[in-house]
Amino acid sequence: MNGAVHQYYAFGEFRLDCVKRLLFRNDKPVPLTPKVFDLLLILVQNRGRVIEKDELMSAVWPETAVEENNLTRGISTLRKVLGETADQHRYVVTIPGRGYSFVADVAELSRDERGPIAGGRSVGGRRMILAVAIAGTAISVWLFMVVSRSNRPLPFEKISIARLTNTGQTYRAAISPDAKYLASFRGEAGRQHLRIRLLATAAEVEVPVPQGAAGYGGFTFSHDSAYLYYTVKQAGQATTLYRASVLGGPGAIVTTRLDSKISLSPDGKQLAFVREYTDLGESVLLVSNADGSAERRVASKKLPELLDYPAWSPDGSRIVCSLVPASSREVVLLDVRLADGAVSRPTPYKWGYIRQLEWLHDGAGLVLSARDEKSGTFSIWHVAIPKGTVRRITNNTDSLVGVSLTADSKALVTVEDKLVSSVWVAAEGDIGHARQILVAPSRFSRAVWGPDGGILYEKQSGDRRSIWITGLDGRNQRQLTFDASTYHVSACPDARSFVYQAERSAWFEIWRMGIDGTPPLFLARTPAEAFPDCSADGQTVVYSALISRKWKSLWIVRAQAGGPVELSAGSARQPAISPGGREVAFFHVEEQGSQTGEPTGITVMPIEGQARSRVFPVPEDVYEPAGIRWTRDGRALTYVVNRDGISNIWRQPLGGGEPGQVTKFRGDSIFFFDWSRDGKNLLFSRGTRVFDAVLIRSLQ
Repeated sequence: MNGAVHQYYAFGEFRLDCVKRLLFRNDKPVPLTPKVFDLLLILVQNRGRVIEKDELMSAVWPETAVEENNLTRGISTLRKVLGETADQHRYVVTIPGRGYSFVADVAELSRDERGPIAGGRSVGGRRMILAVAIAGTAISVWLFMVVSRSNRPLPFEKISIARLTNTGQTYRAAISPDAKYLASFRGEAGRQHLRIRLLATAAEVEVPVPQGAAGYGGFTFSHDSAYLYYTVKQAGQATTLYRASVLGGPGAIVTTRLDSKISLSPDGKQLAFVREYTDLGESVLLVSNADGSAERRVASKKLPELLDYPAWSPDGSRIVCSLVPASSREVVLLDVRLADGAVSRPTPYKWGYIRQLEWLHDGAGLVLSARDEKSGTFSIWHVAIPKGTVRRITNNTDSLVGVSLTADSKALVTVEDKLVSSVWVAAEGDIGHARQILVAPSRFSRAVWGPDGGILYEKQSGDRRSIWITGLDGRNQRQLTFDASTYHVSACPDARSFVYQAERSAWFEIWRMGIDGTPPLFLARTPAEAFPDCSADGQTVVYSALISRKWKSLWIVRAQAGGPVELSAGSARQPAISPGGREVAFFHVEEQGSQTGEPTGITVMPIEGQARSRVFPVPEDVYEPAGIRWTRDGRALTYVVNRDGISNIWRQPLGGGEPGQVTKFRGDSIFFFDWSRDGKNLLFSRGTRVFDAVLIRSLQ
């Protein structure tokens, strides 16, 4: 023996001997194949970190090219050895779309093989023996504590779900810390209502709010559950923070110019919130007194990066918030230490978007509403602090948007966003005799007229979307794109092709492809969703991009003439090229630096030449995601207006005059629409969105 050191890892009832390459359960050896042992060792050595699948496969099979199913089988075998069940993963957690993480607490031990030296019992020897005994006892106690912690149930590991409202129009909701009150924003008969319900009796009081506002939300209860903070965003005005009693009555203004919900300090004496300074080009995390006075900066990012959803830790030492990068995809969490402003990442995980987060009462983790990078569905997630491991709490098919926790972290409230959609065709624009041709092809399917009267549409399969083509009767469906998540399709009928957006990298990419399967042509790359639109001949593509400015501006790329060029520096969203290919129309936002403000008008500008642009106002309730469509004679623009929960298409004459309603739907929402080339037939994606408050309880 030459003094070699054995290395052990202890977790739960297991002990991993790295030198002898053995796994023990309660001191009894557990048989493992060499590759499964390697897999376990790598996971344990990188505990608390998400290990990408490619990284794992390269480490376990360094000299061999293997398929991903080899890794999947290895993980499955390992979980069986560790005694994990299908619904309880105490050790190895799958991170969807990424890889795996070892989440249990691990004790790292070493032992000198030579053991104690034989010989006389000198005072030094006795002291050494005593020190070893004390150290052994301490390690035993520590191991007991580690094992005990690893056996604790995870927050919301077992849950029950109950619906709290059935209105279908509960757009925001929050539960009070004492679990006695439910606050909700609801739409009823064309009006917005803020109501606070006593859950034990279902008795409600109403808090008057300004009507016709562009947005309501930002619910935060005071820690004693006596007051509710909420925000109101009115068109052309800064967002205002109000505070109202849970017993009812009008709210009082606290402060203005907020660009996030607030979070209260543990003692309730301070507020944390985000403000965007468009003149300075900054998104700033601020802290103020509870009355809005004495603001001070805590952290900032340069626009177009955005900070959002601050959450003050229970011990008051730090604030965690989300960071939305310029690409608007790889959203991460930032941990800001208040003592010195130091910023760190509490977890390496990246989400597609985050919609609110809350601390668990013991400070040992966060609960958030988020969607991953490849999914459009929001779920409830748990992030362990300080380990940084990530776990999806809910495996829902409908989005769960927002999250508020009770003071004991035993229950949370979120809003379920349920959608049922389908694609219809109305011949001669007669909506009374419209025919349904496709059912729920995608959550928000864009369907457009393709070449030869075919229909191009988007279809969802798991977390990936693809583009398909079908006939006017919905038959002969054929998939056109395969190798990435593709969507936002726009047809180029004269060229028998289409353009679309694809997720092939950290950025979004714009491609053009023929319906006959000819290889796609790369056109441009953007950091955010671009909503491309192409001319009929397929030679010109316009899109909105967040590249060199703090807002989305208008860009153009020509298939045969170099790279992208900025066409307009002003705010531009959902561009649409005219039938003749000479002009482009797009929504603009009055607040130039805002990425989130509602459209205030439509700009029509020439693609070439020096002709002046024209500007037209739009109703406050215009539905921007449905886009703008030109009439086929090029004399008017059409768009969707959502009024009293019902969507209809409106028409704006380019010769001037007021916009007017074209369709007379009496129910449902229109998500997208398109006119046939002769202007006679209307294609539209239509459905119902139901919003209701949901209570999720932890059953531990």
